[in-house]
Amino acid sequence: MIRRNREGHDEYNIPDDWAADRNPGVSAMLRVGNDEEWIGPCLESIREFFDEIIITLDCDDRTDEIIDSFDDEIITVHE
Repeated sequence: MIRRNREGHDEYNIPDDWAADRNPGVSAMLRVGNDEEWIGPCLESIREFFDEIIITLDCDDRTDEIIDSFDDEIITVHE
């Protein structure tokens, strides 16, 4: 598994011990940047397939508001 961001953004690297305390399941990871047009349809289309959806967010549009409107415990946002 590749754990280093290929674009050179170290803040997106995945630590070696990332799965130490995790329960088994299927996760999705989304990097989102000003995607207010697509984040709603994206989340609607993948929610039922994953045990958790982790989103890294760097936006100055309404993307975060749209994600919050889902009010879903499987969705975790990191800014």
